[in-house]
Amino acid sequence: MFETPILFRKEKQQQEQPVMESVLSDKESHTIDRTEFKNIWLNDVIVKHGIELNVNLLNYGLTITSDSEKVATDLAVIDYNSNITNFINKMTRDTMIFGSSFTEYLYNKDKTKIVGLWNMDPTRVDFERDSQNNVVVDATGKPKSYVEKIPFMKDTPGATTDPMGNKVKKYYSDKVTHFCFEELPGTIEGISMLHSVYKIVKEKWEAEEAIKEAIKRFGVPIMLVTVGDDRHAVTKESMKEIANKLQGITKKSLIITPHWQKVDLLHPKQITELTKNLEYYISQIPVALSIPRALILETGESTNRATLRQQIRIYISKLEKMRESLRRYLIRDLFKTIAEVNGWDRPPEIKFNKITLEDVESFAKRAAAYVKNEILSPEEIKEVVKRMEEL
Repeated sequence: MFETPILFRKEKQQQEQPVMESVLSDKESHTIDRTEFKNIWLNDVIVKHGIELNVNLLNYGLTITSDSEKVATDLAVIDYNSNITNFINKMTRDTMIFGSSFTEYLYNKDKTKIVGLWNMDPTRVDFERDSQNNVVVDATGKPKSYVEKIPFMKDTPGATTDPMGNKVKKYYSDKVTHFCFEELPGTIEGISMLHSVYKIVKEKWEAEEAIKEAIKRFGVPIMLVTVGDDRHAVTKESMKEIANKLQGITKKSLIITPHWQKVDLLHPKQITELTKNLEYYISQIPVALSIPRALILETGESTNRATLRQQIRIYISKLEKMRESLRRYLIRDLFKTIAEVNGWDRPPEIKFNKITLEDVESFAKRAAAYVKNEILSPEEIKEVVKRMEEL
């Protein structure tokens, strides 16, 4: 919490500052395409549950209020147009998944007032970059502008074509802002929470595919049929006739064959041996996401109570630090621009409910059950949990 009030005053117009570039000239900023992060979040139930657990606990009990009538009125308008709670939930989720989230300020028709907020698609928005793929920043270290890739079929005012042939639209800081929990060293780019689990999840998917194929191959009994002997000749026609008669043999409870026809069962390979390899990858994901294993997996495994509570305390400490980063961004960046445009003299007050050990444990169990039973989808989870938790 801020001990002294922060006053918003519109700064005097400054002369254009010289452009500086990030120092990562020999390092490509996005080693993993953001669509890959989106794919992992959408398709891996452990990752999805971990991210949603983080988002809902982080924003637990979030309220934004102001004793200023003007600020409160403007907030009501923005909430009506954008649903501020949903906006912040999606913003924090995008930040965890993609490393950075991008927000567009929505103005009124006269362009004199900000009346809404929009979560931009992180897979299509990026910082302005130079020819060496470095983020271009101004003298204060802030990005000079942002660039959004526009589908060619979409008619967007102000869109142009970049040197690579992409249809793009450029936005400046009065129109777009960005947020990240942790920055990549040497630049302002954010680091995705999924960066460290990317390879693990990919390898887990390969292991799951191998187990699926093994179940198909060995889980269903394979029959070895021997036809004919020294006194019984076999022709192509007789082989085909026998094959037709034995179709669906695994579903039959009674099988009758001539004495010169033998049916043997190939013993299946032990699938449990294969699942041991999968367990390694599953155990690494909670570590990479910094979420206690017992919370994210909810497998019912025995965990030392004291150890688990200590892990949860560390987890809560991490969430509190993330909350402070979020609070600082909302006041010093997001609301600052709104204040300058709308004429606020002070920021609104931002509060969260305190996270306790009991909150984390009970919420994790309920959320795991919701996801396991497919009650919650990525689009529905926040609204359903908010209603169930009376947030």
